Amino acid sequence: MRAILTQIAAVIAGIVLGTISMMCSRKHSTHFSEQVEEQMKFLPGAKRVAMHTLVGHGRLNTILLYRIAQVIANVWLPMAFMWVISPAIILPLWVLLYLVPPYLYVGVTLFSQPRYAVTPPQLSLLGVEENQKPRPRQLLFSALRPIIFLVLACLVPEVIVEIGRNHGLTDGELGDIVTNPVGYWRWGMQSTYGDIVINFTVITTILGTVIHIVWTLITLIKWYFEVDDCVISMNLDEELREAIDGMAEKIAEAAALDEKEDLDRVADLEVDTESKMTVAIAIALAIIDFFAYLYKLQKFLREGRYYLAMVMTFALVEALTTLVIGGHLQAAARDFAIVIKTGVPTVHTLACCQWDDGMAGIPSLWSTVYGLPLSRVVTPVTLVSSILFLCTGTRALAVYLQDTSDADMFGLPKEYKDMVSDSENSDEEKLCG
Repeated sequence: MRAILTQIAAVIAGIVLGTISMMCSRKHSTHFSEQVEEQMKFLPGAKRVAMHTLVGHGRLNTILLYRIAQVIANVWLPMAFMWVISPAIILPLWVLLYLVPPYLYVGVTLFSQPRYAVTPPQLSLLGVEENQKPRPRQLLFSALRPIIFLVLACLVPEVIVEIGRNHGLTDGELGDIVTNPVGYWRWGMQSTYGDIVINFTVITTILGTVIHIVWTLITLIKWYFEVDDCVISMNLDEELREAIDGMAEKIAEAAALDEKEDLDRVADLEVDTESKMTVAIAIALAIIDFFAYLYKLQKFLREGRYYLAMVMTFALVEALTTLVIGGHLQAAARDFAIVIKTGVPTVHTLACCQWDDGMAGIPSLWSTVYGLPLSRVVTPVTLVSSILFLCTGTRALAVYLQDTSDADMFGLPKEYKDMVSDSENSDEEKLCG
C-alpha cells in the first residue's frame, strides 16, 4: 500500500511542479515576422554551435571538468554523508546551505532554474552571461559550502548526543537519532561488487570535492590579484560575447533558410555543427536515459526503498510533463529531421536531448548517489551499470550547466532583445488604445 501511495503522490507532485516550472519559464512575445520566428527556434542551438566554434576545445573540456567537480561537491557530498548520518540531520542542513542562499538571491526563479542550487547565478565561466558579474562572494561561498556542510554534519550529531545524554537517553537511543541505520545495514550486507561501487563513490566524492574547493579558491585569488586566467573568466568578456551572439545570429538565419531549401548555408559558415552521427547518438542517449530511470525505479521498488522510488518517479513525471506542455515531445520527430538537415539543434531538440538535466536532473542524481551504491550489487553487470549511471548522470548535469550558464544558451542577443522590447511596447500600445 505504501508503494502505491508514494507513487501516486510522486506522479501528482511531478505534474504540478512540471506545470509550475513551465509557467515560470521566461516567454518572449511572439508578434514577430515569420522569418524571425523561424530563426528564434534555432537561436539556443546556434549559440551552442557558436560556443564550440569560437572557444577552443581544450578550454571547454577544462571548464567541463570544473563543472563535474562542482556537481560532485554539491550533489554527491550531501547524499554520501546521508549513508551514515540520519536524513533528519542531513536534509535540513542541505536545505539551509543549498536551497536557502540561492532562494534569497533569485527568489522563485530557483524552482524553474534549480541549477542555481549548484552554481552561482549570472556567472558564465566564459564571461558571456547576459548579466555577467564577477560574483566573488557567491563563488567563495560555493567553495566553502562543502566545508561548512562537513563541519555541521559532524557537529550537529555531537551536540544532539551531548544534550541527549544530559537528559538520560541511552547510547542506543541516541544512535537511532543521529545515525542512518538503514545505510549501515545495507553497507554491511554488501557483496564484493557492492563494496567496489561504494569505494568508487567515496573516492570520487573526496576527489571531486577537493578539486572543486581548491580550483575555485585559486580562481578567486587570480581574480583578486588581476592575474589573467586563460580558462575561467569571472569578468564579462564583451568581445567573446559579441562574437558568439553575432555568429549565432548568422547561424540561426542560415539554418532557418536551409530548413526551407537546403543549400548548405550553415556549412558555408564553416562552424562546428551537429553531424548525423552526433544526432543519432543524442537520440540514443535520451532513450537510454529514459530506460535508466525505469531501471532505477524498479530496483528501488523491488528492494522496498519506496521514498527513493518516489523521488525517481517525481523526476521522471516532472520531466515528461514539461516536454508535453512545452510541445517538445510532439515536435521531436520533425525537429530531429530538421537538425539532421541543418546541423543546428532546435529548441525542441535541445529539450528532448536534455530532458532529464533541468528540474529532474538534480533530484534524480541525488537518488542515484544515495541509493545505487547501497542497493544489491551482486553481478558484474549491476556493478558496471551502477558506476555508469553515476558517471553519466554527473556528466550530463555538468554539460547542462556548461550550455545554460557558460554559453548562456537561452540568453537573447541584443538585436533579438530589441525586437522583444519593441514587440512588447507595441502590445502595450494596443492595450492602451
